[in-house]
Amino acid sequence: LQSPNIFNFLTLKQELKNENYYFASIEDKLNINQGNILFYNTWIEFLFEQKQKNKTLRDTYLGINFEKAIPSDFSDYSFLFLNLFFNKIFYYEDKRSLNFYLEYGYLLTGDNLPIWKIYTLGGYERLMGYPYDEFQGLYKLFGRIKGDSIIFDKINWEFLFLKLLNINGFLVANAGNVGSVYDIQDFTEYKFSVGGGIDLNLLFRNKIKIVLTFTLAQAINSGYSPVFYFVYQL
Repeated sequence: LQSPNIFNFLTLKQELKNENYYFASIEDKLNINQGNILFYNTWIEFLFEQKQKNKTLRDTYLGINFEKAIPSDFSDYSFLFLNLFFNKIFYYEDKRSLNFYLEYGYLLTGDNLPIWKIYTLGGYERLMGYPYDEFQGLYKLFGRIKGDSIIFDKINWEFLFLKLLNINGFLVANAGNVGSVYDIQDFTEYKFSVGGGIDLNLLFRNKIKIVLTFTLAQAINSGYSPVFYFVYQL
């Protein structure tokens, strides 16, 4: 369920969903644990936009999410998470922008929860430069600063069914930590990384937009080698 846009910036959402799970382990014998979890999600979203040259651009976003697992005959899981998301984008001339993103997660109640609901950091989306989901915990704080700018605009090179529209360059810095509530409060436990790359903005058959992203990232902590990422978006 979703409310209408209130005051042109506020939206309320509610969701009831099921997630099935199946685990199998072999010790002295085969042990199977399966069932489904009933979730009740509540979202409170604030979205402010701005207009530039007949375009509507995202300016500031604040999302507040409560995720509650409801015990049932099919599952004993019971927990409540609070998740906060903040995003602020500054736009400049010559198609440049500076993007600030912050994500916070907190286990409010519960000590029995499935492993896939534990917060993770590591990988391209969150803390690039570190192995995927290397860090895990019940509390999370993650932030990113990303600056990007058009390097070559209005290229319009065509090859077969593809047209290269422009090339965008970016630099990004990440910081974050997951763990116990005490780990989150200890600044020395935080992980940092930096990276940079380019986006190739393409058009397929003059209809479908494709973005090819090439990124090189480096974890700041010692013992990690640079990591190359290739990501595509349709």
